Amino acid sequence: MNTLLFIYNLLLTVVFAGLMSGYYFLNHNKKDTVNTLIVLLLGVLVIDHGLIYFSEFALNQMSLSSSHTLILYIMDVLYFAFVFVIRLIYSKIYDAPLTQLEKGAFACIPLTLIAVGQVIEVSYYDVLVTTVLYLSVLYVAAKYYVKNPNERVMADLVVFACAVGILDACVLSFGLDFQYPAFIEQLVIRDIAFDLIKLVVCFVCARYLIQQYKNLSYTHQRKIHSEDLNEVSGEKIEGNVKHNTLQTESVSNTFSSEDKLLMFSEKFGLTQRQKEIVKCIMDGKTNKEISAELFITEGTVKTHIYNVFKKTDVTNRSQLVSMVLSDETITNKN
Repeated sequence: MNTLLFIYNLLLTVVFAGLMSGYYFLNHNKKDTVNTLIVLLLGVLVIDHGLIYFSEFALNQMSLSSSHTLILYIMDVLYFAFVFVIRLIYSKIYDAPLTQLEKGAFACIPLTLIAVGQVIEVSYYDVLVTTVLYLSVLYVAAKYYVKNPNERVMADLVVFACAVGILDACVLSFGLDFQYPAFIEQLVIRDIAFDLIKLVVCFVCARYLIQQYKNLSYTHQRKIHSEDLNEVSGEKIEGNVKHNTLQTESVSNTFSSEDKLLMFSEKFGLTQRQKEIVKCIMDGKTNKEISAELFITEGTVKTHIYNVFKKTDVTNRSQLVSMVLSDETITNKN
C-alpha cells in the first residue's frame, strides 16, 4: 500500500509540475490573467499534495498526532483558496465578476469556521468544514456546468466526489458503524473525494493547455506562411515614402492579422476570451466550430459575439473582420 501511495504521489506531483511549467511558458511569452490564475491554482494543489505526502511518509505516528490539528487547519485554508481561485478563473473566462455576496462569503466563511472550531467538538467541526467546502465546490461546478452543459461527465464526477466527501466526514466524525476497505483504513489524512476533484481539475487544465499550444502552433504556422508570401511577392518597405497613403499601406503590410487583432483588442478593451472568439471569426469558423474549439456552449459564443459587436459598434461578422484588418486600426494605435 505504501508503495502504491508513493507512486501515486510521485506521478501526481510530476503532472502538477508539468502543467505549471507549461502554463508558465505560455504566460512568460504572452501575459494572460487566466493562465496566471491557473498557475496559482496548481501551486495551491502542489502545497496541499506536499502536506499530504509529508503526513503520510515523513512523519511517524507520534509526531503526526501532535501536528495533526495544525496540518488540518492549513489544509482547510488551502481547500477554500482552491475554490476561490477557481471562481476567479471562471470570472475571467466568462466575464462574470464576483458578486458582493460571493466576496463576503469568501472573506467571512473561512474565518467564521476557524472561530467556531475553537468552541465546538472536533467531530462537529470536521463535518461542518467538510460540508461547507464541498457545497462551495458544487456551487462553482454548477456555474461552470451551466455555461458548458456538454461537460456532463466532469460534472457528475464532481457531484459524486462531493457526496462521498460529505458522507465520509459524517462516518468518521460521528463514529457510524461502517466498515471501510483495508487500504482506506490506512489513509491517515488523505481525502479520497478531494483527490478525485483534483484529478478532474488536472484533466481540465491539461486539456486547456493542449488547446492553447495547438492555437499557438497554428498561429506560428500562419505567420510563417504569411512571411513567405510577402517574400515571394516582394512586399518590402524601402526607405521613407513621400505620400501618406503609400506610407500607410507600407506600414500596414508589415503587420500580420494576429498583430492587427492584438492592437484591435487593446483599442476596444476586449477580454482574452473575446479576442479568441474574434480570431475564430476571422478564420471563418461557425458558432458550432468555435464552441467545440474553445470548450464552451454555442449560447456562450453568441453572448461573447454580441458583447464584441456592442463594444466595437458593428452589426455583423464581415464588418468586424474588416475593422480588424483595416489600416485605421494601425494608424489609431500608432
